[in-house]
Amino acid sequence: MQFKLNALTLSAAFAAGFAVFASQPVMANGGHFLVDDADITPPGECMLETWFQRASAGAPQRVDQPNASHSWVAMPICTTQNGWEVSLPVEYNTSDSELAAYGLELKTMLSTNLNGGALALSVGVMRDHQESDFEGGFINLPYSYPVNDALMVHVNVGTEYNNFDSEWNPTWGLATTFTVNERLDLIAETAGVSDDSPAAALGFRTVLNDRIEFDASFGRDFEVRSNIVTIGLNVAF
Repeated sequence: MQFKLNALTLSAAFAAGFAVFASQPVMANGGHFLVDDADITPPGECMLETWFQRASAGAPQRVDQPNASHSWVAMPICTTQNGWEVSLPVEYNTSDSELAAYGLELKTMLSTNLNGGALALSVGVMRDHQESDFEGGFINLPYSYPVNDALMVHVNVGTEYNNFDSEWNPTWGLATTFTVNERLDLIAETAGVSDDSPAAALGFRTVLNDRIEFDASFGRDFEVRSNIVTIGLNVAF
């Protein structure tokens, strides 16, 4: 999502990214969006997802986010010929002007027709560069179901390992993508970890040409009471 370990970290940080949010997802929408979809980049193709994110300071009692933070994430993605999508997210903390974290994510399709929808599997790990320590990992099952030609529903169920607490916690996510026209999608989503207060976001994605997409979102992490604004750009190769 992403991702200093707060309520929505790993699965949201990767699928979606390392930000304070997420975190979980690379496409429902991909990149910085909270909820992942059951899709991968076509075999043999690559793309670069990148986004800038600002998270406001959390509630005064939340020592895990006392100040506003700014971060930039770059995530190169390539898919092997046998259908494994490999992503390498890297987060640079522009507030502190230093590399913050990096990770590895793998994703593959389990089924393209499961009760009318598609099911995928994604796994990932993350390392905190500032602390020089393993930060955690995740396992996520994204399921995408087309309600009609314009509306798609995405459901995520998984678990993440938090190295700070040395324990596994269940994760969940729900998103809808509404296609306005061939160039514009509207996205609404919510996601959470265990029984913590969830995060929610509204966003859009627009196609600039056959290789470049621009997206943006505004969300709130209700666990730390922080607002998150994100702007992203995706380039296919």
